[in-house]
Amino acid sequence: MIRKLCKVIILVSLVYLAGVKLHFWGASSTSPSVEEPAIVQIMDKKDKQEHLKQQETKQQETKQQETKQQGMESQDNDLNGQLISISKVDKLQSPFGDKTGPFVVVKFAILNQSQSPVTIVGFGIKMEDTQGNTYALDNDGMGALFHQRISTFHMTNINPGMSQTASVVFKVSRNVTPSKIVVRPHGSSLKLVLNLQ
Repeated sequence: MIRKLCKVIILVSLVYLAGVKLHFWGASSTSPSVEEPAIVQIMDKKDKQEHLKQQETKQQETKQQETKQQGMESQDNDLNGQLISISKVDKLQSPFGDKTGPFVVVKFAILNQSQSPVTIVGFGIKMEDTQGNTYALDNDGMGALFHQRISTFHMTNINPGMSQTASVVFKVSRNVTPSKIVVRPHGSSLKLVLNLQ
């Protein structure tokens, strides 16, 4: 009788331990699994990394929203722009005679949030219209602004954390609707796209 009872107890114990090992029932409080803490730690690290990535993404989105709320637009976070004014004029006064257009005169600010200085040069500034046509700066128009002592983007250096406000001129036909300005600083991979509508 005692032998049968011992066999039953041993059999039940083996079944119970096999069930715990195969996760048929919860882990035993007397024999905790050695593998589980490692799994939990790996999951915790992955969760923390994902959480950090989500926080960084949210911070970048918040920064972009704040930038847009301040009137600044950006192609990337290192170079931002703000449209100050845009006008279409038929002529520009110059000491060498009036320059006839029509011209689009755009005044805007550029904020350099990169770690390096940027140089804004005339040939790195283009305007696009709503039809997709591209326009370069007009030299006569830029000269007329210069002689009126209006600040223009021409070999303009902007240090990190600083901004510069200036104007540019494009000669266009009468039916053109400006869409955006694209600025590519000299010797840099940065790019600013400033919407004009």
